[in-house]
Amino acid sequence: EELKELNKSKDKMFSIIAHDLKDPFNSLLGFSEILLDDFETLSGEEIRDYVKIINNTAKHSLNLLENLLTWSRLLTGRLPFTPMKLLLASEVDSATTIVSSLAYRKRITVDNLVPIDIAVFADQNMLLSILHNFVMNAIKFTNPGGKIEIDTGIADDQLPETEKKVIISIRDNGIGMTESEIEKLFQIKALYSTSGTQNEKGTGLGLLLTREMIERHGGTITVESKPTKGSTFTFTLPAAL
Repeated sequence: EELKELNKSKDKMFSIIAHDLKDPFNSLLGFSEILLDDFETLSGEEIRDYVKIINNTAKHSLNLLENLLTWSRLLTGRLPFTPMKLLLASEVDSATTIVSSLAYRKRITVDNLVPIDIAVFADQNMLLSILHNFVMNAIKFTNPGGKIEIDTGIADDQLPETEKKVIISIRDNGIGMTESEIEKLFQIKALYSTSGTQNEKGTGLGLLLTREMIERHGGTITVESKPTKGSTFTFTLPAAL
């Protein structure tokens, strides 16, 4: 039984690596092809912009790969869980930079509305992976020219300091989901994935692994969505003293 579970974890790990690395490499290929094909007609400013996107995508894709490999250790029970005090706004900036080229291609605005003084007690690698998955998912299901907002607040101020939770919300004005689609999101027995607004593909594993990491922190996750009205993914993490 243990071997069966380890084999399932291995398959999930390989699938999620393929899922989350495919889009950044598509971005690298896409922008580099533009430079190759249209180099003589592009202005110096356009070339500089494309090179900057390629450079940022390459650097942060490496960070993403490192985080995904860390994920594999989570699935096999070999991941050290090292929560620490982290400034949430800074971590959101890091996570959104990873997917900036994807947002740029779809002309989607990603706004970090997290106050600079909000801190969480979380494992940094897991937090970056959680944020990355939520934002990438929002980009996938938001139409070109759309908007994504990451915001936060403190849950139940009446609780003792050691029990307070930070609520983090990722809102988009994308295509939304029906109630039945929401119910399928976290079912491991029937992985559910739909194509994005530009036919982006997924494996349905990203949200499952994200939920595992949130629960590892003692947090919860909720989803609110309506067709054509966008979606809001909300999760909690321990507040840092």
